[in-house]
Amino acid sequence: MSAVVLPVDSGVSLNELGSLSPLDNTLTVTNSLAFELGQIIQIEKEQILINLIRDDELTVERGVNGTKAESHPGQSVISSVGEQFVVFVTTKQGEIEAMVDDGSEAPDIE
Repeated sequence: MSAVVLPVDSGVSLNELGSLSPLDNTLTVTNSLAFELGQIIQIEKEQILINLIRDDELTVERGVNGTKAESHPGQSVISSVGEQFVVFVTTKQGEIEAMVDDGSEAPDIE
């Protein structure tokens, strides 16, 4: 069995006047209430750790989990990471089955 994390659209985007530089560690967002301290978010391929939330600004650690801090357009969509997974299971017959697990209950394995 293995699992792959799926980024999920948070409904929030960056709210920066210009583009976000790889050196920026403060992100202005459209709604900080969608996030919590210690949460991993994703913009394009970069994963980001939230360290502080103040008003609609997030103080973050960029390029976590083996990703690289990159430039992003100022209105980029922000995804939440770790809330949904695709779980792959090999059956006794050698077939591979995939199911989405959102963590709300145990997935059904047929």
